[in-house]
Order: sequence, then structure tokens, then C-alpha cells
Amino acid sequence: MSKKTYGTVIEISQNCGRIAVKLDNGNISVMDIYNPKSFEIGHIIYGQLDVLGGYFIFNKTTQAEYFAYVEASCCNLETAQQQLLLE
Repeated sequence: MSKKTYGTVIEISQNCGRIAVKLDNGNISVMDIYNPKSFEIGHIIYGQLDVLGGYFIFNKTTQAEYFAYVEASCCNLETAQQQLLLE
């Protein structure tokens, strides 16, 4: 199992309910979030951010926990932006 990591929100798709997160290792993950309005660019989050599937993540900026479903991991910026638009 992958260890929990930190990441920074770099893109948000309100229409699709997804966020893109740049991880400490430089990769980008895209995840479904029930309420993406709770996130802003620059928020720091912590959890299983690089493994496909559903996990609880912690938004360190707002001190709140959310359920996220990682749809794509190990993305570059172009791939992440494409993933943000998929419904």
C-alpha cells in the first residue's frame, strides 16, 4: 500500500466535481470530490493521493476531512487538465 502524502490543489473543475493535486513527488492526481467548492487553489491536502480508488483525505488548510475518489494518478499537467473535463 502506498504511504500517505501531501499535495497542493492546482486546478478545480466545479462542473465535474474534480480537483487536480500536485504531489510532493511532482506527479499530479485527479480526484472526484463531493463538494469541490470546499477547496481552493493552493490548499494543502494529505492522504492516499496517488492510489486509484476511494479514500478519506484531510484538507490541512481548512482542517476538514473529505471523501475523495482518485480517478487518475501520475499525470502530467496536460493529462490532468483533460481528466478534469471528463464526466
